[in-house]
Amino acid sequence: MKKIYFIIVFISILSFSFAQMTFGISAQQYYLKDENGRLPGFGQAFSDFADGQGVYWGFFGEYIYRGFGLGLSFNNQYYADSQNRWLDTWNYDLNFFVSYHFLGGDFIVDPFVQAGFGIWSFDYVDTEGAKRVLPGYNGDPLAISTYLDLGLGCGVNLGMFGLFFKAMWNFQNFSPVYSNETGHAFQELPVMPFKWVLGAKILLF
Repeated sequence: MKKIYFIIVFISILSFSFAQMTFGISAQQYYLKDENGRLPGFGQAFSDFADGQGVYWGFFGEYIYRGFGLGLSFNNQYYADSQNRWLDTWNYDLNFFVSYHFLGGDFIVDPFVQAGFGIWSFDYVDTEGAKRVLPGYNGDPLAISTYLDLGLGCGVNLGMFGLFFKAMWNFQNFSPVYSNETGHAFQELPVMPFKWVLGAKILLF
């Protein structure tokens, strides 16, 4: 029995020696197609990021083993109410994703593909405060949708620090999302079809 425990521990240590954990911050910019049906290139997106308008800030974590990654990201944008802080709102995008890093997650140049499932929501920031000042509000999100996304990206790693960008196409799920509290369907929140993502990360080996 002791031998079995030793083998399990040894395999676990060995597997982690080939894996990376990454944590970091990211900024997302969402887009619609223009009047000609085109999506913006990286140059326009970088300019928009520099201006800071419409940027969703957040963080992420990813576990990578033999090139395959499993991760979670959270990005949001905040809207302040000038009259009542209880009515401050936010959009937030929670995304669970899988990825494949062709050269491994820690190689100096890191091209990858990614697919994920996201929850796109709009709500009051302080739900308890909003409950006190808004009759009939029960704490449920004001609007919510789910979506799938698919895209590709590339990173540059220098030791334990890295930078990356991603181009992601979003595909909205138009099936309604229902409230656990009331059983009613939430109002649908339109999901923009495309997003550029910029990020910085720390690699833990």
